[in-house]
Amino acid sequence: MVSLENRSEYLSHIKSSDKLNGFFALLSRNPIAMPIADAMAEINSFYFKIIQSISLDNKSLFSEAYNVLSRREPSKESSQPYIHDDLLIFVIITGVLKFGLDTNWIKKVVASRTTSINTTTFSNLLSDDFYSKNNAPEITICLANLLDKNDFPKDFLNNSYLKINNNSDLMSNKSDINIITSIKAVDLIITLKDIGIDGGYSQFTRFQKVVINRIIIIIRILYATLLIGLLFGASKLFSLFPDIKQFIDKYANLLTVLAFFGAVGGNFIPLLRNWFVNMCLIGLGFPQSFINKQTKIKR
Repeated sequence: MVSLENRSEYLSHIKSSDKLNGFFALLSRNPIAMPIADAMAEINSFYFKIIQSISLDNKSLFSEAYNVLSRREPSKESSQPYIHDDLLIFVIITGVLKFGLDTNWIKKVVASRTTSINTTTFSNLLSDDFYSKNNAPEITICLANLLDKNDFPKDFLNNSYLKINNNSDLMSNKSDINIITSIKAVDLIITLKDIGIDGGYSQFTRFQKVVINRIIIIIRILYATLLIGLLFGASKLFSLFPDIKQFIDKYANLLTVLAFFGAVGGNFIPLLRNWFVNMCLIGLGFPQSFINKQTKIKR
């Protein structure tokens, strides 16, 4: 069980490690702080690229890292870190399942690991067995949440909560993946119960995404409309001046066309468009962390 005191101490420990902090941010659906690439070992560069791709829902970025990693041949005699790194295996499995890629290579990697509850859990998740009693429930719940699979049966959530809280060896085993996922799984179980399970949470999150996407689309339409209005307004204003009225009348059709293409062109200027969208989202009360993430996704 993670007591409040242990939780506070461990959260401080997480902040001291780029790798743990990135994993915690991924599970919390927060923006990923990327370390300086030159200061990272090669395997960690893959790790951060993968968690960033999951966070940004970027299949091509994940595939780029996964295709390079999957050229390596795993074996039980191998001491290569990618085989025994629980955090890396977790995020690879998440990405493979999320983006629908071939699972043969990662299954070989998991089969090459030493037997443990985490290895068994990874193997079962790759076989779409999320409810096995042999799974570590904290890992199952956190990975399923990243896949937006939150329609858990009530009994599963209740039993998982008890199992996590009754794990007296959690902190003494010093397994970062189990401690972090236990913290987040308990938070998620409480959230699921507050909102309502039996599909309620998944429906809520899907509805939330639809609403957010529609808000952004409406803001962009408003931006294009305002831009067109400004250009036409400017042309009408200029026509009021006697000195240029004749010029405006002579080239009215041309200016109308230019105004249209100017508006359309302006709509595709990323900096101006994103600034307008961000200002509207701020005005609607969205947090800055959410706005930063949306800007990265929509570019």
